[in-house]
Amino acid sequence: MRSVLEQVPSEMRHILDQYDWAVGQGYIEKGVRNIMWGQLERGRNHLVRAAGSGASVQRPFLNELVAHLLNYEAEFGSEAAQNVLHNLTRELERVSERDDLQYLSGLYFVNSAFRDYRKGQYKETLPNVIKAVISDKSYLADRGVLALLSRSMLKSPLQILKK
Repeated sequence: MRSVLEQVPSEMRHILDQYDWAVGQGYIEKGVRNIMWGQLERGRNHLVRAAGSGASVQRPFLNELVAHLLNYEAEFGSEAAQNVLHNLTRELERVSERDDLQYLSGLYFVNSAFRDYRKGQYKETLPNVIKAVISDKSYLADRGVLALLSRSMLKSPLQILKK
């Protein structure tokens, strides 16, 4: 691919400057995809190659990844999705900063909490809010999350009493 790009006209040489970045991002995406589908060793190898090229995870990618995790959870259940999240955060350490991994976990859990609350599953809401705050302390300053925390604390005992 590089040899093809080296043959482009000089006016388009700026594309060549982005080649290494694009290849590194491709390895990250392949690694994440493999890890999500249980091919841990293969995913790890892709992430090692991504790290070797100097690639790093970007926040927009993490936002997209959380959407995929939530879809995975809808299909395979909460426990399976949390296992995948655990594997991803462990393996993404090669190409991520610690605060990016905390952001990933926090975003997953806060989205799960809001979804559970909307479904009226208050017992599940509270643990997810707590996990979100433990993962990413910035949620302590988020009024929506604090409101969700207090509402789920009030409604959770009522839900238990109804049963």
